[in-house]
Amino acid sequence: MKRKTKQDLLKHYSDKPAQRLLQIDSFTNGHPADAVMPGDDDGDQLMYTITDELMSTPGKTLPLRILIHEDADPRDVRRLLEKSLRSLDSALDFLREEAEAEVLARAGIRRRFLLGPECGGGLDEG
Repeated sequence: MKRKTKQDLLKHYSDKPAQRLLQIDSFTNGHPADAVMPGDDDGDQLMYTITDELMSTPGKTLPLRILIHEDADPRDVRRLLEKSLRSLDSALDFLREEAEAEVLARAGIRRRFLLGPECGGGLDEG
C-alpha cells in the first residue's frame, strides 16, 4: 500500500469535524522526558491526555481506535494493551472529570488538581 504524504493527509482531514477524545499513550521504559513519574515495575508508563482530533467517523459509531507503530514489538504491544484495559475505568473517569471541568470553566468556575495528598495537595476549586 502506498504511503500517504503529509499533503494527502491534510487535504483528507481538512473538512472533518474536531472531536474530543481520551488518548492513552503507553511508553516502554517510561516517558523519556518525565523523570517525575517513573515507569512501573516493567518500566512501562501510561499517560492519559484529552485531545481534539479530526476524525472521519463520529464517536458513537467508532468509540475506540487503537494505533500501533509499525516497528512495535508485539510483546510490548500485548503487555501495554493489557495494562491499558486494567486502567480503563480510571481513564474514563479522567475523561468525565475533564469534561466536567470544561463545563465549570465556561461558567467561570476554575477547577484544578494539585499534587497528591502525600505532597499536601488536593482539589482546588476557586
